[in-house]
Amino acid sequence: MANVKTGITLFSLGTPYLKGELDLEGVIRTAAELGAQGYEIVAAQMIPSYPYVTDEFVEFIHKCTEKYGIGPICYAANMDRGMLKDRIYYFGDLDYEGIGIYESLAQMAADRRKILPFAKAYEAMVEKADVTCGMKNLPDTKEQQNRNIREDFFSHFREDRKSRMKEVLESGKYIPQEILNITDF
Repeated sequence: MANVKTGITLFSLGTPYLKGELDLEGVIRTAAELGAQGYEIVAAQMIPSYPYVTDEFVEFIHKCTEKYGIGPICYAANMDRGMLKDRIYYFGDLDYEGIGIYESLAQMAADRRKILPFAKAYEAMVEKADVTCGMKNLPDTKEQQNRNIREDFFSHFREDRKSRMKEVLESGKYIPQEILNITDF
């Protein structure tokens, strides 16, 4: 049997990072404390010079690797290449939980950055779901999701798109982000 190692995306620690409760070293330390053997660096969120990686950043990562015994195994970069420093595009499952995460992040970071839904990706998800499987064949919404979302997310979409997305949610279904892949763009 293969020796499979455990990794973590630092995005999963994004909330305390965005709130300023943890700096990047604190996030790496926490990942090590959780037992991860490697981590994904979320470049747009955690590299100050993104989309460029400086020698100072590489040196910092090497020092953290020595100190905590955990190093990077994946580098995640956004399609925008970080050229818009004042905004971040969010993309996740089209379900109550994913929308709630977006609304929380947008509210927490409002004074520092504008967080917007990656509208083209969400629209592509809905279109692909309609063409490939239809609403009745979408997965059911997980039972214990908090359904108390505001209109923040939907305010970024045209009325016809908004009503289609709400129709999916209100039918007890959701569209996983994995419905899309690189060939969809």
